[in-house]
Amino acid sequence: MVWGAPRFLKFYLICGVAAGLISGLASYVETYPILADLNRAIDGHNFSLYSEVYNKYNLQLFDNPPFEKIYQAWMANPSDNAVAPYAAEALLQYKGYVTSGTAVGASGAIFGLIAAAAFLFPNDIIYFNLFIPIKMKWFALIYAGLELSMAIQNNPMDQVGHVAHLGGALVGFLIVYFGYRRKGRFF
Repeated sequence: MVWGAPRFLKFYLICGVAAGLISGLASYVETYPILADLNRAIDGHNFSLYSEVYNKYNLQLFDNPPFEKIYQAWMANPSDNAVAPYAAEALLQYKGYVTSGTAVGASGAIFGLIAAAAFLFPNDIIYFNLFIPIKMKWFALIYAGLELSMAIQNNPMDQVGHVAHLGGALVGFLIVYFGYRRKGRFF
């Protein structure tokens, strides 16, 4: 109601795209060293490189491929490179696991809207879970803090794009902050 439909849609789309880009960049920064180590071990075909990657990334926790069996077999005779093709295949499978994944959703854009609403209407009351009254500014800060905490934990079983949420919130806040300084004209 404040911006009108065209500006609202632009804002929403910009926050969503920016959240996806920020999340992709964070994924790249996080996985690049892992991929470099894996490529070095795959190309090296020797026990010491495999052992280094095995220990560094706790590959014994993975059953498929059976890293532990490969490690034990190779550790019995480190100079025997007959195990090297099996190790390389297992590392290639793990590399596929590390690089796979897609991001689907619009939650980054929603977080941009939450940040904008918290900036524009900080003292407006919302009802969290329909019963708990909370000011918009506190809701946004608490929610962003939870997202930051979960992003830092980096739980591999958590399939939520916490960095995308934070990126959308940051971009939404910056657009509104600098737009507000230009008397509400940000597009």
